[in-house]
Amino acid sequence: MMTFTGRGRAEIEEIAFQRFPILHRRASQAAGTLSGGEQQMLALARGLATDPPSCCSTNSPWDSPR
Repeated sequence: MMTFTGRGRAEIEEIAFQRFPILHRRASQAAGTLSGGEQQMLALARGLATDPPSCCSTNSPWDSPR
């Protein structure tokens, strides 16, 4: 699980394992063999390891004036 943020593997894994401890127990398992829920955790962990403020927005299109 790598990103292009300049963070090292150890830092990315630490972030992922803190948020999703089950991934730590499955670290040696291939991603394609994880359960559907574990694959979702892995996808979320990768997104969160990048730069959450730029990938998540608190603004809803319904909040803007019309």
